[in-house]
Amino acid sequence: MSDDQLFFALEAAYGTFALDARFRGVETAYATRGLTEDTALDTPWVDNTVADLRDAPSAVVSAYVAKASKAGVRCVLLVKVQANADWWHSYAVKKCYRINFIRGQRPLATLEFGPTMRGSPLIDSWDISKWELPSMDRVELLRRRAATDKLITGRG
Repeated sequence: MSDDQLFFALEAAYGTFALDARFRGVETAYATRGLTEDTALDTPWVDNTVADLRDAPSAVVSAYVAKASKAGVRCVLLVKVQANADWWHSYAVKKCYRINFIRGQRPLATLEFGPTMRGSPLIDSWDISKWELPSMDRVELLRRRAATDKLITGRG
């Protein structure tokens, strides 16, 4: 599964993301607005924030899931499943609204946090390879959205 396919699958499941809380460049962006790792943990997140943490060290993932669990808005974190990590047991299992395991080459999951908490998370398994996804370039799509957003709202 390519990164573009994963992007469109996440959008199909969660809708258009408002903020990429781990922005590392246009080529890997999940939203038209982003925060870098240096600023993301000190800046308020908005509803439908996303962060791709697949390649992040465990300490960074731990900080992000702690923030997401307290943000009070819907947050979706894409993580490697690390059932042996403290953050997995402290946050994913106990404070997450939903865990979606993604079938594929690596053990991946999305952790969905939100203003509504549950006693235990809803758990699902996705086989994205069977989903009908658009075949387009996400960078171009995000550039178009950014230009439209700038025209409509006057924000830059």
